[in-house]
Amino acid sequence: HHETAINKLTEYYKANPKPNDLRLVLDKTRSGTGLAVEYTRQVGFHEGLLRSGSATDLALAIEDYDLWKFNIADSKAIATWVNNFKRTPSEFGTIVSRFEVERMAIILGGKTIMELIEESAEKRLNEGPCGHVPFDGRLYPVYMVQPEFTSLTLGYINQRIVEGVAITWMYLRKTDQFKFSIRSKKGLVALPIAEYYGGGGHETACGFTLDADDPRVLPMIGVKTKEELLK
Repeated sequence: HHETAINKLTEYYKANPKPNDLRLVLDKTRSGTGLAVEYTRQVGFHEGLLRSGSATDLALAIEDYDLWKFNIADSKAIATWVNNFKRTPSEFGTIVSRFEVERMAIILGGKTIMELIEESAEKRLNEGPCGHVPFDGRLYPVYMVQPEFTSLTLGYINQRIVEGVAITWMYLRKTDQFKFSIRSKKGLVALPIAEYYGGGGHETACGFTLDADDPRVLPMIGVKTKEELLK
């Protein structure tokens, strides 16, 4: 469902035989959660669970959030609560079961977490960006935010800044790389920024990864040396 993934898969299977048991689904209008739930329902996995109305409602709410559309009531609150869990088949079963009987409590809990995230985002706004990502003659601000709440924090920030696009970063110690996540206001396409730096994603929710020794990284995150960052 990501533009870059579709391009890579298309090119790969032009040069390599496709296994007979492989079903390739390309749909840029969906999120990973939406596609996964639809597929597992079709093949009968978790059959009873995924045929419930609650499973459909939950999947659509998560997809609405993942695609950064917000056309479904309380999708932000629901997805915020879901982000406390791992998105694995077994965990999803637990989430759906709870969602069936605790929907209103879950929505209220999600809204409470959102209020705390907004307070954190307001603090980041007051502190100002730590660095900037250059693209097409403009500088897009980079903020330090909690990884668990990247989307919501950046979503709050990008509503308040002139650029309408907010970025954060995370150091990946295992691979010695920096991962940059981008979120933009609804209707404002940020994907070209990610693609310029070799990344991809959705139009308003995307990102890219750069090696730690890439000279472009440190100015983006506002430090002079990698050692200074890792102290």
